[in-house]
Amino acid sequence: MGNPDLVNRRVLATGATGAVGPAVVRALVDAGWQVRALVRRDPPPELLPAGVELVRGDLLDAASLRRAAEGVDAVVHMAALLHGERGDARAMNVDATRTLVDAARGKRFVFFSTIAVYGGGGPFDESSPTRPPTEYARTKLEAERIVLDAGGIVLRLPAVYGSRMKGHYATLVRALARGTFPMIGIGDNHRTLVHESDLAQAAVLALGAPVAGRLYNVTDGTTHAMRDILAAISAALGKRLPRLRVPLPLARFAGAIVPPLGARLDKYLEDVRVDGGRITRELGFAPRYDLEPGWKKALS
Repeated sequence: MGNPDLVNRRVLATGATGAVGPAVVRALVDAGWQVRALVRRDPPPELLPAGVELVRGDLLDAASLRRAAEGVDAVVHMAALLHGERGDARAMNVDATRTLVDAARGKRFVFFSTIAVYGGGGPFDESSPTRPPTEYARTKLEAERIVLDAGGIVLRLPAVYGSRMKGHYATLVRALARGTFPMIGIGDNHRTLVHESDLAQAAVLALGAPVAGRLYNVTDGTTHAMRDILAAISAALGKRLPRLRVPLPLARFAGAIVPPLGARLDKYLEDVRVDGGRITRELGFAPRYDLEPGWKKALS
């Protein structure tokens, strides 16, 4: 059911056709927002809900960003140049954010950032120091400061999984589905995740938040050992956990010899623990999906 207080309230969504964008747009529409989506090309008709206004534009075209922001009451800025993608990260992640913030002065601005700004380890909360290890994380942190200085809301996201996920977890799912994934070590490194539906809920709450210039980590409420993540994915696929196990020293030796393998291994062995209590306490965020139901929904 929509919120009658939001009748005729319009929000601009960037990144609406990306990995998490459709879930967020659906949640905005369900909450009563009229959504305007900035797109480079028309998406498949079934990707976004009926009634979403499509506006052609590009993050690197400042004029099109200003036109897209005209007449809206709020902005949810999800689009970015992600880690490993080709392009000018500073132009996409910093300059475009600055242009949008300037075009939306006086309006609610919600910005999707990343827990990668903390670096590895943890547990981290919003007061923890940041040590961004990559250009992607550094540019997202710089963009955060622009948003916060203007009174916007920043959501720091962990790994988001769902029906359109990409990257490391999509690769992991495919390998587990094929039965070609070996368990590396004992899987005791911890990761922070959130299901796309819960992230969408957080975005809706942030739009209505009675605060300004605030930063929130968004998580499913806990951290998970990698072995438990693998078990949940395997169960959702109807598969058994991998029987083949590779000792960690052997895996690291192989990764040192084959750099691409080493990079994938480093990603798999990341340990990132982030606390998401602030958004629960301040905005009433209540994630619905833990590992098993979340992965079952993602892979159904």
